[in-house]
Amino acid sequence: MVGFNDPDDRGIMRIVSDLAAASDMALNVRCRVSGVTDILGLAAAGQGFGIIAESSACVTLPGVCYRPLSDPGAVAELWYVWRHDRLTPAVDHLLAMVKARQPNEGSLASTVVSAEGMRKGGSNRRPSTSAS
Repeated sequence: MVGFNDPDDRGIMRIVSDLAAASDMALNVRCRVSGVTDILGLAAAGQGFGIIAESSACVTLPGVCYRPLSDPGAVAELWYVWRHDRLTPAVDHLLAMVKARQPNEGSLASTVVSAEGMRKGGSNRRPSTSAS
């Protein structure tokens, strides 16, 4: 298997490792790479397989096939990203849409609301996911 270099153990490789452990499977990650294009290139060259985000399946390479991973545990956390000292009308519009669609506490909208505090003063650090 070709996997992502994930020193913080937070990304796709964490999800894949957890799924493998839950299935009593041992992963044999032969190579760790920094990006999706590396995984796709190695798969196209017949040098391995990998697990990537669904959005990357739009890349067409000769000989490469994609299959969905349907396990309910195969879910990735997503983050909103914008420059903290420069808001645009597009960012404001996106945040308003998310708030309107997900008004429940603990939902995507509450994450956005808490992230809005980063607008003033800003931070390039990820919000803490641990309970206080």
